[in-house]
Amino acid sequence: MKKIIKWTLSFISVVLLTLGLSNVLNPSMERIEQCYEGFAISSDTLQSLARRGELFANHFEPESDSTDASLLSDNGLDGFVSPGKLNSYDKRLSNEVEIIFSGDAYFRHSSFLERSIGGGSDKLFYEVNIGGLRYLIYQKFVDLPHIENCGGKL
Repeated sequence: MKKIIKWTLSFISVVLLTLGLSNVLNPSMERIEQCYEGFAISSDTLQSLARRGELFANHFEPESDSTDASLLSDNGLDGFVSPGKLNSYDKRLSNEVEIIFSGDAYFRHSSFLERSIGGGSDKLFYEVNIGGLRYLIYQKFVDLPHIENCGGKL
């Protein structure tokens, strides 16, 4: 009986440790629905609001083992919009394309390791729809003063 109790306690300890380490090692993403009022904007206008460089639609290869690729995939997202290319196949946003800000945002919580070793921080992204695909754009990449603070997350 003592062996069973000892084995059970050991097993529970391993499970709890594993769950605890996943929070330490893995970042997470939280969806904030209707964080602001959605709107449409042309890609030309969005480019003019970019804080640096041209904006590109970035995608991850399906076989990518990137943590961010997994976070996007888990949330049904297709990629990022960012200044500059992340991959050789990323495309500059075409002129006069309609970009729809959905009103939803995503808060990316960095892992403990990212914060303590890499200097990472939590980040807020706006969800945008371009040609039927869902992307995230980092809130600090564009000047959009009319978007309110998403419940204090900014």
